[in-house]
Amino acid sequence: MKAFFVLAALAIGATAQTASFLIPQPNATIAPGSTVTIQIHQDESLSDDVQLGIAIGLATCFSGSCANYDPSQDGMGTILYNGPFNPQHDPSDPEAGLQERFNLTFPGSTGPSVLSVVQMQAVGAVKVPTFNVADVVIKIAN
Repeated sequence: MKAFFVLAALAIGATAQTASFLIPQPNATIAPGSTVTIQIHQDESLSDDVQLGIAIGLATCFSGSCANYDPSQDGMGTILYNGPFNPQHDPSDPEAGLQERFNLTFPGSTGPSVLSVVQMQAVGAVKVPTFNVADVVIKIAN
């Protein structure tokens, strides 16, 4: 029974530390070929975590709708960033919590798209590996 509570505590700690998009907001319009600042938020946590890295991808929804698009099943599309993730508090934006900004250049394709972030981290005292996916639907248009 003790093992169950330990595993439950680890699972709760792991799910409370996921990354998500602050910028862009859902349904934002981004010009093709433009460089845009993307802001990724990291949830605060009481347990220790080690960021292993993130990837940010862009998938165009050729069906005209992204309603059923799931990056964890359908893929991330074009990888716009792949590397370290080191979220920090920004004194000029304290309400954003832990976050990091990335300047990314968007490809020339247009239409509804899914911007996704995949995050790998090791959480807790025993460093349980976790894999998280978050996404936001945007529009690439002039």
